[in-house]
Amino acid sequence: MNYTSYNKKAISPVVATALILVVAVVSVVGFQGWFTSFQSSQLVDVESQTSVISQGGSVELLQVIGSQVYIKNDKVDNYDNFTLKIEGNDCSISSLALGVEKYDISSCIENSSGATDIVLITENKLDEKIFLVENSVSAAPPAPADIIPDAFTFPTYFAMGWDTQVSNLVTLGGFDGSLPVNVMSEESDVVLRINGGSWVTSSTAVAGDNLELRVTSTTCMKNADVNVTLGSFSTVWIYNEAC
Repeated sequence: MNYTSYNKKAISPVVATALILVVAVVSVVGFQGWFTSFQSSQLVDVESQTSVISQGGSVELLQVIGSQVYIKNDKVDNYDNFTLKIEGNDCSISSLALGVEKYDISSCIENSSGATDIVLITENKLDEKIFLVENSVSAAPPAPADIIPDAFTFPTYFAMGWDTQVSNLVTLGGFDGSLPVNVMSEESDVVLRINGGSWVTSSTAVAGDNLELRVTSTTCMKNADVNVTLGSFSTVWIYNEAC
């Protein structure tokens, strides 16, 4: 019977231990690299979620007064993830402070007046409202009324005896609206009329009206001063009689 003899040599304990240490080191290094990468990605996700949570709340249009828009911001201070549009055009506001603040929009409403569409767009909301805008730039204030009439006179009248006499006709002008007109004399009875109407001692007149005076004397007066006032203007009609 033949027997085959095999002579096999095992690795030494030193080599085996060295191999085990090498494998262990490589495994630890590889695991540490993977864990560091995994930890970083988790921190980024947490920070992103924290940022989203911290920007909870809302941004809301409250009111427009003059050229100022009032906006309520419940998200974060210096919030800038928004767009403000007025009548469809972008209106630049850099950022919103936390709470209720006013912001100047005068440059955005130069051509707007009356009912104006204003839209505030954020990442999760669209707030659109109609506000009444009074544009002080485009709406000029009305001119003040002219209450000072043009000057007028009545020529001195000479009568050959005492009687009732009527002055010449004067057309009034140079003022806006209506003004009071009065006539008075200490020496005689005097009245006025506007546009050929009734004889009265006082009335009102507008630009373009015609004014006449009438004086009546029952005795020889030699002369009389008839005082006429129209608003803030006054003049005197001198009436002389040759008795």
